Parts: sequence; structure tokens; C-alpha cells
Amino acid sequence: MAVVINRDCSEVSKQDALGFVAGYCICHDVSERKSQIERAGSGSRARASRPSDPRPWLVTPKDAPGVNAARLWLEVNDEKMQDGNTDQMIFPIADIVSYVSQFMLLRAGDVITTGTPKGVGLSRKPPRYLKRETACDWHRRTRRSAAARRRASFRRRP
Repeated sequence: MAVVINRDCSEVSKQDALGFVAGYCICHDVSERKSQIERAGSGSRARASRPSDPRPWLVTPKDAPGVNAARLWLEVNDEKMQDGNTDQMIFPIADIVSYVSQFMLLRAGDVITTGTPKGVGLSRKPPRYLKRETACDWHRRTRRSAAARRRASFRRRP
């Protein structure tokens, strides 16, 4: 999941942090493992590859009351590979926005990616990696009544 900032901010308190959130979106957090493994690269360099990007659909805080308990999962070629919930995040969104704003100016439109659910290909035995023409489908579901449930998904074809 990714958080999009709505206006410039710096040194924001945890209590005020959510007031600077324009909304949330799915982020396809792809790590280019060749850089990370063979070249002893860092995670940030491995994530700087072209396919690592947020999806264009933004859900506003008003429309995402269940964002702190949203189920996220990824299907690769119709096989569920990752499955998690935002209530399992190490740090709440407000803490993340506050922390990042302590050492950098956040500008309107900035995107903060928050990580990925368990089940990444590198941790599998044997490891599994995406290949060209792999179909990736991210899904999100919040805990709400069946009538109010929304499903956000997209299809990624490199």
C-alpha cells in the first residue's frame, strides 16, 4: 500500500499526520533482485526499477475508513502469492508519515510506499521470480459489511 500526501509538510506530529494524507493506493513494490543479490545492492536500489510504481487509483481517507484493517493480496498468473492485512503493519500510517516528515519536506503528491505483504518470491523455497509477460493482480478489501465492501484491483502486464 502507498500513502499520497495532500499538501506540503515538515516535522508533522503523529496526531496531525493523517491530515496530510490525500489518499491511499496500491503500489506494485517490485524489487529487481539481480541488483540486490549479484551486485550486493541495497533494497532501495533494487526497488528503483521501472515496474515499481503506485497504481493510478486513489482512495480518499473518507472513502477508506477501514484502511488500518485492509486485506491485500497478490495473484501471479492466477495463483495467490502474497496475502496480508494492514493491521499487521509494523507502524501505523500516521507514524510513517510523521517519521518521514521529520527528515524531509513532503510535497503535495509525494508517495510513501509502506512495504509488501508476506510471501515475496525471494523468501519461497525454491525462490520464485517474476518473468516477462507475467500477469500480476493486486486486490484490496476492507473489513466492512458486505453491502459496503469495495474491491480495488488492477492487472499488471509488463
